[in-house]
Order: sequence, then structure tokens, then C-alpha cells
Amino acid sequence: MSNNSRIAKNTIFLYIRMLFIMLVTLYTSRVILQTLGETDFGIFNVVGGVVTMMSFLNSAMTAGFQRYLNYAMGVNEKKEYERIFSTSFTIQIIISLIALLLLETIGIWFLNTYMVIPQERMFATNIVFQSSIIIFLINIFIAPFSAVIISYEKMNLYAYIGIAQTVAKLGIVFLLMALDFDKLILYSILLIFVDLFTLIAFYICTNKLNKDLSIRPLFDKILIKKMIGFSGWNLFGSLAHLMKGNGLNIVLNLFFGPNVNAARGIAYQVSSATTSLYSNLQLASRPQIIKSYAQGDIPEMLKLVYMISKFSFILMWIPTISLFFSMEYVMRIWLVDAMPSLAPLFAKIVLLTCVVESLATPITTIVHATGKMRKFQTICSSIILLIVPIAYIVLKLGAPPQAALYTSLIMVSIVHVIRLILIKELIPFSIRDYTKKVILPCFLIAITSTIIPFILNNFNVHALILIFIALVLSTAISFFIGLNKQEKESVLNKVKVLFGRYKD
Repeated sequence: MSNNSRIAKNTIFLYIRMLFIMLVTLYTSRVILQTLGETDFGIFNVVGGVVTMMSFLNSAMTAGFQRYLNYAMGVNEKKEYERIFSTSFTIQIIISLIALLLLETIGIWFLNTYMVIPQERMFATNIVFQSSIIIFLINIFIAPFSAVIISYEKMNLYAYIGIAQTVAKLGIVFLLMALDFDKLILYSILLIFVDLFTLIAFYICTNKLNKDLSIRPLFDKILIKKMIGFSGWNLFGSLAHLMKGNGLNIVLNLFFGPNVNAARGIAYQVSSATTSLYSNLQLASRPQIIKSYAQGDIPEMLKLVYMISKFSFILMWIPTISLFFSMEYVMRIWLVDAMPSLAPLFAKIVLLTCVVESLATPITTIVHATGKMRKFQTICSSIILLIVPIAYIVLKLGAPPQAALYTSLIMVSIVHVIRLILIKELIPFSIRDYTKKVILPCFLIAITSTIIPFILNNFNVHALILIFIALVLSTAISFFIGLNKQEKESVLNKVKVLFGRYKD
């Protein structure tokens, strides 16, 4: 099976997973918001964010595991693959101990001293905090299993686990409505059992893929030093992106309280549903990008990166422009009377930010493939880290809540330009080619597909009609203007595969 066919097959599995998760999440988000209420929903969102502040440790190491596992597979080193897997458990134990110490000291102090929480909800808030810590620790040990499944490119297994996890969360929603107990506490505790189930499922699937993998920690000083050395710089990048999201959430809490956090939480529910459209494609393509580099095939790697970048933008832009002019209508249908007032505006800004960020991951994957992280991560991550202090200053000067999100949009746009300059130092990379093959088509798609919806919006066309026109128009423009001949043929062939009329 060719690389493109494998990516297409894996992407289809991930999209089936995504569609199911998105539909269930849209339903459960509304019910949870209505059941918890705006204040408790905001508390859950921001307190969970405090714990997630530590997840940058885990996400950075997970990216490192995937890089080394994919590289070992690319050069067909079976024993090295097994050694990397066992060593990953040693690293995760170290991470979990560090995170537990920080969360149970600094985390609790910050939560009870500075967070804006109604006094009568402090006990429930602390229960949520402890539950979130347990969930975080469980996810630390999911990471090596997840990395193995991705390195084997068995996205069907990844999809099945995600669907099962979502069904379990749906069951929690029904329990939440049926049981007479503090809803916020009950919800946070039940989520622990869902993640335990997920950990067991990942273990079983990994064991089926490779029975020689040992979950016993292996203390290999040289390999640990190498993996932490790689991930140390990636750690900085993960921290920066985490601060961009959860750091801003905490800043918003300090100035405006949990109700604004609820609006931000809803906005990120929308963005999570839409970014999964392109993140699934990027997840499926990541192993092939790294393996191409490991095999020394730089032209094939760049060809893949350009294609994935363009398709990622398209997959993010189509839902963004379709929802942009009708966001308030969609949210009122979705959330009914529970809609936080700032949620539609927040969602628009966050979606535009995600459109820009859709171009980032393929470029960053090249850096991961090379292993040369220091300069790239130092510069890019430092700029991203500036988002939180700049937003704090802007809000301190009296700006409205949305100013914090606009700050993020501007800064992520700047940092992507800098990524392109820095990548030239690592591989033979042409900014002119990237602009011609990625930026220009994306720019044309964005401009041409916005004009008609913008005009119709000014004539007060009904929101449903506007959504339909924007969806059809942006899809057609993306295909006929955004794609080259080879990409069009590839899309048509994959559509035929999907409907059973063509066998690859």
C-alpha cells in the first residue's frame, strides 16, 4: 500500500471516530452546561485547566516517544523499538512524580489563594482538582501505548478506543441527570473511571500489536538522556502552547470570574470539534513524514508536508466560514437558554486562530523528524509565551475579555512566519515554494469564499441558508481553486474508495 493510500485509509478511520465524537460531544456539552449551570461549568473548565497546565510535561514526552518509535520503525530496528518503549515508562514515572509534587503544593496554593471561585463552591472545586490530578496521571501512562498504535499506523484501533470512550462519557451524562448528588463532584469523579477504562483498552490493543513489548520500566541512562534531550526542547514548546490556552483561561478568571470561563469553555468545545477535522489528517500523516526523513527522502517528505498543510487549512476553513456569520444562531439552537453571552464572539476568534494554527503542525513535524529542536523551539515558543503577559497587560488597561483572544490570534500569525524562516536552517526548504504551493492557494480560498457570505449576511439572509451557501461555496472553491491537478485526482480517487467504486 502506498504512503498516500495508507494516510487516506487511516484518515477515514479517524474521521469516523471524529464524527461520532463530535456529535456526542455537542449533545453532552449542552446537557452538562444545563445540568451544572454556568458557574459550575466555568469552575470545571478553569480548574481542569490548572491541572492541564502540567500536561505539557506529558505531551512533550509523548511527541518524543512517537518520534523515536517512528524513526526506529523507519530504519527497521526492532530491538531498538522495544528498548524505546520500555524506557518510555521510566520517563513517565519520573514525570508523574514531578507533576504530583507540583500540583499538590503550588497547584493547591494557587487554586485556593488566587482563583476567583464562589466561597460556597470551594469544597467541590477542590474535589474537582484532585479528580483532575488522578485523570492526568492516568493519561501519563496512556501515552506510551498511544504512541505505539500511532507508530504502527493502526488508526482503526485508535478510532475504536475513542468511540468507546465517548460512549462512556455519554453514559456519565445520563447518570448525572439521574443521581441526586452534587453534580460537579459527581461528574469529576465519574470521569476517572472513563480514563481507567481507556488505559486498559490501550494496553490490550498494544499487546496485540506487539507481544514483545515490556511494560516494565527500563533504566537506560543513554537512551533516557537522548529522549529527554530531544523532548526537553519540545517541552518548552508544549508549555508555550499550554499557556496560550489554559494560561489565558486563568487570566480571564482573574479579571472576570467563572462566567467568562464558561464562555471560553464553550468556544473551545466548538474549536475542538472543528480542529479534529484536520488534526486527524495530521496524526495519520505524521509517521510517514518522520519515516521519509529517516530514509533520507527529503523531496517526498516536503511534498507530503505541502499537501497536508493545504488540506489541513481547507478542512479547518470550510467549517469556520460556514459557521462564522451564523455563530449566534447555531449556539442558541445548540445551547438554548444556557448560552453564555460572550460564547459566539469567543468562538469566532478561536476558530480564526485555529485556521492559522492548522498550518503549523506539518512544519513542526519536520523539526521533530530532524531532532534539531533547540533554536526552533526557543524562538517560536518564547514568542507564544508572550501571549499571556501581553493579554494580562491589555486586560489590566481595561480592555474587554475578547482582547485576550485577539492577542493570541495576532501572535500565532507572527510565529508561523518565523517558523518558515527557521526551518530553512534544518533542511533544504524554499519559502518561495511553500508560499506558491501552500500560502497562495489558501489565501485565494479564504478571500473568494468569504465575499458572498459577507454580502448575504448584510442582507439578513436566514442563518441556515447562509450556512448552506457558505459550506457549498467554500467546498467548491477549495476543490477547483485550491487544489492542483494531482491533488484533485487524489481526492476523487479517495472518494471512489470510500464509496466502493475504486480499489486502490
